[in-house]
Amino acid sequence: MERDAIAGDRPSPGVPAGRPPRGVVLIASSLALLGASLLLAGAPGDGPAAAWPSLSGPYFGQRPPGLRAEMFAPGIVSSEHHDDGPPVFSPDGKECFWRVNGDRDGARRTGMVFWSREEGGRWTEPRLLEFSSPHGAGIPCRRPRTGATPESTSSPWYVDRTPSGWTEPRTLHLPIGGRRLGIFTVGADGALLCVLGDSAATPGGTRVFRMHALEDGFAAPEAMGVVPTEPGQVVSVPAFSPDGDTFVFTTRADSGFFLALSFRRPDGTWTVPRLLGDDINAPPQTKFGGFSADGRYLFVVSNRASPKSNPRKLWRTDVFRGPQREPLCDVWWVDARALDALRPGAGGAAIPPSDPGDRPCAPFRSS
Repeated sequence: MERDAIAGDRPSPGVPAGRPPRGVVLIASSLALLGASLLLAGAPGDGPAAAWPSLSGPYFGQRPPGLRAEMFAPGIVSSEHHDDGPPVFSPDGKECFWRVNGDRDGARRTGMVFWSREEGGRWTEPRLLEFSSPHGAGIPCRRPRTGATPESTSSPWYVDRTPSGWTEPRTLHLPIGGRRLGIFTVGADGALLCVLGDSAATPGGTRVFRMHALEDGFAAPEAMGVVPTEPGQVVSVPAFSPDGDTFVFTTRADSGFFLALSFRRPDGTWTVPRLLGDDINAPPQTKFGGFSADGRYLFVVSNRASPKSNPRKLWRTDVFRGPQREPLCDVWWVDARALDALRPGAGGAAIPPSDPGDRPCAPFRSS
């Protein structure tokens, strides 16, 4: 259940270890943007798309969702392919990155990162980022295309912007002592919020950390407390709200993968995680949560049986072609205020059920 990540727009690292990158960070986990708005150089496109619409305004001009989950950007981000991760927008909302898995004549293409930005008040047709090469096998950018290997499995990769595109991936050094950084979220203050590879073994639950941004890199991990997960419970692809006070992660429940969340209390402790309501956690599986840069919306990936759409793309690419294999997933979004129903004492009124037969929002539990 790994996903690639991009983050960027910190001071240029050059060669020194630990310096945050100016461009994009690649991690086998998630998509996340560092710093201010991104000014990307044009990447090679895949040719014009006759059906590409004229889109303007925030989030591709999509109407913001309410307390019910809605499909996000049908035919743009949600498509007939396996959308393996929530979209990530730059802080100014004018650029979007998302990852797609799919097939080309029966050959699997995974981890293809696409990008669009608003130019002259209109969103550009999505383009494949050049470092996300469709010609290699497996997840791209886990290592440089030159064949070099990372200094440790805990090191993410980054690429810098150049006038003509992107550099080759390089190692981003973090002060984590050889522990595996599976995923991070970039907080509103530029800090990295994360779960480290050995933290799941913490007595009493899952330990979470913050690494503050410095001028020359990032500070050593600072404990943010322990989320009281159960022994042996799956805690995968975690994500934090920008303020660091809401923790959403993928777990196994009811013979599938669904999302659970925990809230950080004022005293620094965390609430017992609970599964999200059925309107968000629609079966057979809903996973890979992520917040918008302002924390107002939650994005999730779901192959929900109803409504099952997988709309055809409104843009052209030669990366994918022919029949696409199951499971096909779409991206859904919801107003983050819907999560308030799971706060202790909230009464559970904010998350409406999908239909009268839905199971209620259940307590977090082991499989």
